[in-house]
Amino acid sequence: MAQTPPGSGSWKSLRLGDQVGKPPLPEGAELRLKGGPALLMILHDLSPEEIWGIRRGRALFGVREVEGVLFFLYTFPDAGLGWSDAPYHRALEERASGPLDLPELGPEGRLLLQVVLVRGEDARLMGLRVLTLGPRVSRALLDGVARQGKEVPPDWSRRILSVYRQMGSEELARGAIVEAGGA
Repeated sequence: MAQTPPGSGSWKSLRLGDQVGKPPLPEGAELRLKGGPALLMILHDLSPEEIWGIRRGRALFGVREVEGVLFFLYTFPDAGLGWSDAPYHRALEERASGPLDLPELGPEGRLLLQVVLVRGEDARLMGLRVLTLGPRVSRALLDGVARQGKEVPPDWSRRILSVYRQMGSEELARGAIVEAGGA
């Protein structure tokens, strides 16, 4: 994404309605792991039902690797939103914010995910929520990130586009490890 609000560590000082960037922000989603996993979602034309569904409704998360690209998948069914995804490579995040320190998880360990919802038109914070990722999704995410090299493959963008030409987020989710997120 071209413009993004501050990193996940700075969300603690913000309140709903605060402006978090220079509007308009482009629609998109980004997974960040530095300082604890955070899913930043920038959406336009948000309805009250969508905001409620993302802030309070059911959530499902998944992980799938295709053509060497790790996709973090998510849906908020009560918001009426289908599956979406955020491709992730650790080297892109490390380039911007320094080395990642991946947590050690036991067999039933779970990651906490902070979900950050921003209305793109005016860059206003519309939702903050913390959910637990299931143990299988937590493990798949950490294992996938651990397998990634320290450099972004030179054909990274081409790989992502190649996957998108073959399948959308719904199809990616059908082949993914998926679990419900918990409060």
